[in-house]
Parts: sequence; C-alpha cells; structure tokens
Amino acid sequence: KKSNKTHGPGSMSSSKSGEKASLIDLNRANNVAISLKAFKDFTHQELADTISTLDPQEKITGERVQFVKDILPNAKEVQAIKAFKGEDSRLVPAEIFFRHIVNVPRVEAKVDIMQTMATFSSNAQDLANSYNILERACTQVQNSEKLQSL
Repeated sequence: KKSNKTHGPGSMSSSKSGEKASLIDLNRANNVAISLKAFKDFTHQELADTISTLDPQEKITGERVQFVKDILPNAKEVQAIKAFKGEDSRLVPAEIFFRHIVNVPRVEAKVDIMQTMATFSSNAQDLANSYNILERACTQVQNSEKLQSL
C-alpha cells in the first residue's frame, strides 16, 4: 500500500481513522507549520481569535505580523478544509490551524489592517522626516541670494 505522501492535495488516503487526511500539499503544510512556530505562544484558536479582533493587545509584533499573511490558506485550501468533515486528529498542524482561521470573516483584510497598524508609526515618522527635509530645502531656495539676483 502506498504512503499518503504520494496522494495529491485534498485526497483522503484511507478510511482508517489513524491515517492523516492530506488535504493540502505536503510542502505547503510543512512551510505553514514552520511559520506557525513563530506563534508558539498561541494555540491555533487563540491565534485565529487574535487576528479576528485585529490584535487589540498587540501580541503579534515585529516580523511576526509579516508572517501572518504567509500562513493564510488560499482559496483551494479553504475549500478543502471546509469540505473535510473528519476529526482534527486526522489533520496535520497546518490543516488544524486552517480549520480555525477559515471561520474568521474577511481574514485577509484584517491581516492587511494589522500590518498597516504595525508599520504606521514608523511610516509616519519617515514621512515627517522627509517633509522636514523638503521644507528646509524650500527655505534654502527661497533665501538663496543667487536665485534672487536672477
């Protein structure tokens, strides 16, 4: 009998309850599992809830905010997860996380908002610095004796 690693995404390897369901691509599942390690201080449900509420306590900071976008399921994965009616014990960690995150309305928009909120202060400061440089340059041009003599 073949290993379930040879089955494509979305296939069921067997009706035996001890085998994994293999809903998403194995490489993708591994990449998501690796990225989820950055969130080891959250359960899958806590992470989904934190994203759903736009992280009001700012638990997801720094580079972790950028990782969130990479661990969201694509449309095909969402469809496979929603169609699966089996037990979580048959799912790999990435699929279990997807099972929680697919219930978050407008999840991609919420992650975009979280990323904007995380970078807003820094971007605003950069713009303020650029404005000050532009203002000084304009003042120097206006006060230029050479320009006034033209």
